[in-house]
Amino acid sequence: MKRALPFVGLICLSLAIVGCGQSSGPPTETAAKAANAPAVASAAASPGVAKSAPAAKAPAAVAASPGFDQPDQAVAAFLKALRDGDNRVAEAMLTPKAREETAKRKLAVQPPGSPSASFEIGKIEYLNADKNGAHVNCVWNERDNKSAPTSYEIVWALRRLPDGWHIAGMATQVAPTEPPVFLNFEDPDDMLEKWRAAEERLARQEEQGQVRQATKPEAPTPGRPATR
Repeated sequence: MKRALPFVGLICLSLAIVGCGQSSGPPTETAAKAANAPAVASAAASPGVAKSAPAAKAPAAVAASPGFDQPDQAVAAFLKALRDGDNRVAEAMLTPKAREETAKRKLAVQPPGSPSASFEIGKIEYLNADKNGAHVNCVWNERDNKSAPTSYEIVWALRRLPDGWHIAGMATQVAPTEPPVFLNFEDPDDMLEKWRAAEERLARQEEQGQVRQATKPEAPTPGRPATR
């Protein structure tokens, strides 16, 4: 089984905790359903992905206001910070609640960086008439440890605050056989628990798959009876 946890691990690493469904196409409706969490209102994912526009100038420090008036700009700035390993920008793009909760646990936002990665931003979906909440689809592209192209589908959950849009969480499908997982950045303990649980389930599935493969009867060859 090909694992789809690396991007989730990158997010967890970005919050210095420990460390989206995988696909070759645009975000799916399944991933968006996982964003139906208490932190944000529910919304379906939007099909179709467009290349992201250049992000606006990022803040120089956490205390600075990002000032993004569009949620896709906020997502682009956050993803660029993850790719470039820019901890100040990555932290500034989180909601104040997320920064507060990580600070309580003495966690620092420290994205490890992934210079070869790229990303595509999808259509924005607002969650209410006031447009104070939004989901933004994206695809994160990078190469795995075997240099094979890999893509992860993510639905970002954002809130509009007085100083602009901030990221509250994300939803992604960890593996084709796994349901989508919502990671609430405003609840680091819950996020870490979900990440660990997903990794443990995938590890068990991989082990079971290896056992089944090892016990599979040898295919017969012409002129020779099958092994019993």
